[in-house]
Amino acid sequence: MKEYNTQCASYSPPLSPLSHGRGAGGEARAGGGSWVVRPMSKSELGMAYAPCLTPQGAVNRLMQWIHYNPELVEALDRTGYRKTQKMLTSLQVRIIVSYLGEP
Repeated sequence: MKEYNTQCASYSPPLSPLSHGRGAGGEARAGGGSWVVRPMSKSELGMAYAPCLTPQGAVNRLMQWIHYNPELVEALDRTGYRKTQKMLTSLQVRIIVSYLGEP
């Protein structure tokens, strides 16, 4: 029987932006932490936040978090983001992580 991870069910991301940092090699790091910002699919980013969910469930949860934060939606819109796109640019990932925190 598959165990249910309650951490994923109860996790709610913060709604305030974080500062951005750079790693030793110059790569973008969200919030100055160890998580490297790079282009990735919505599924990959969603799974980073909710690894206990299916890829589609993780995308759905990520999209809920995005749409419940009007400031985040505005920031993404300024980058040319469209809700139907499958891949996120580094800038879009950086913005999402700045609002939701590192996965």
